[in-house]
Amino acid sequence: LTASPAISSAPEVWLLGSSGDSAMLAAERGVSFAFAQFINGSGGASYVRDYKETFTPALPGGKPSAMVAIFVVCAKTDEEAQRLASSFDYQFLLLEQGRFSAGIAPPEKALAYPYSEVERMR
Repeated sequence: LTASPAISSAPEVWLLGSSGDSAMLAAERGVSFAFAQFINGSGGASYVRDYKETFTPALPGGKPSAMVAIFVVCAKTDEEAQRLASSFDYQFLLLEQGRFSAGIAPPEKALAYPYSEVERMR
């Protein structure tokens, strides 16, 4: 196999993580950090702050670089976007509970699921 396009330098290394531990690993290794807010909706600001404060450059002149990775659903209306997003919310809930399913459930199934109060909050 041949990668294309051929470039003369290595790609920039980023660590995608959803916890303080992954932020610290990126800081220790001197690589850029992308906080996975679509996995963990809390703590991102403090994880990135800690990453920047403890960053150790892997190469001379290296500086900390961070971004946030989010999950977005777009539609013609907010209501339709919420309806479509329900499929992914349901899928993430199942995944967190160790219940795997093939494919993404349709919004009708996700909206019909009897969410507990804790599940709705999550």
